[in-house]
Amino acid sequence: MIACVTVEVAMVVSPVLRYKPQELHLFRFIRDPGSRKSKLYRDHYNEVVRKVSASLPQCRIIEHSSIEITLESYVRADPRKLKTATNSVDDTLFG
Repeated sequence: MIACVTVEVAMVVSPVLRYKPQELHLFRFIRDPGSRKSKLYRDHYNEVVRKVSASLPQCRIIEHSSIEITLESYVRADPRKLKTATNSVDDTLFG
């Protein structure tokens, strides 16, 4: 199993090309369709699919649409997570 949580295409594609799996399961992040963030994830997904398909045409790529849990339910479980939930990814990607 190869597990990657990143928007860096090479960090997903490189291990896939090295290990040459028969199947690749990609979890496609969907949030705020049409937003700049949504475009980033969509572009990342499309680029990974393009590169893997070009290099490993025999690899079956399976898409799993991933709907983010709501911030409200996440914070309700532990209110201390509010800052982490709202800022960590956005600050890293979008300053």
